Amino acid sequence: MNDTCTVQIYTADGTFSSGQLALLAQLAAQYGDGTMRPNNSRLVSIPSVMTEDLEALKESLAAEGLQTALLAQDFKPVVFCRGLGCRHGQIDTVSLAAKIEERFLAAYETGLPHKFRIAACGCINNCAKADLCDVGIVGWQHGYKVFLGGQWGKKHSAGKEAGVLKSEEEVLALIGRALDLYQKEGKPRERFGDMLDRLGSEAFERIGQGGE
Repeated sequence: MNDTCTVQIYTADGTFSSGQLALLAQLAAQYGDGTMRPNNSRLVSIPSVMTEDLEALKESLAAEGLQTALLAQDFKPVVFCRGLGCRHGQIDTVSLAAKIEERFLAAYETGLPHKFRIAACGCINNCAKADLCDVGIVGWQHGYKVFLGGQWGKKHSAGKEAGVLKSEEEVLALIGRALDLYQKEGKPRERFGDMLDRLGSEAFERIGQGGE
């Protein structure tokens, strides 16, 4: 029986201090197999962690302001670009991602039919490939263009445009409707985009426009 797991570590704004990186190296040697794996989703992974060591590892990480995510969790950490830190940025993607996770991560970490990815891009350059996520947000002429139902991986398909919203709160409300519908109507192992295709335009409009 394999009683090890991979722990993914991230920070609220996507940056790691030198001290945090040194701690990760120490913990990877102490609790994992001595290796770390960065990816393009603002995560650094420590593989081969014994499940019995998870709590001790999490406590050490939390003490340095580091957050953890397990590979098995459904609601994935939000992917985002630099946003207003880039000269092309139209929206504050760092702030938006933090608000999304604060509002939804605990409630939907598990219990969804399949994994659920959200990405936020500051401009139409779409560096974080927002249109290929379950919910994608792109800065657009002082607003937030939203895409629903994208996928990448074995199945690759762009999400459908759900309109341009005017505020972060409208974006958060839309995400809440999407997660609620997915939790209630999605079949086991069915991706969000496939559920939307199955349910049809009424479900898409219900999420996008907030209808009952």
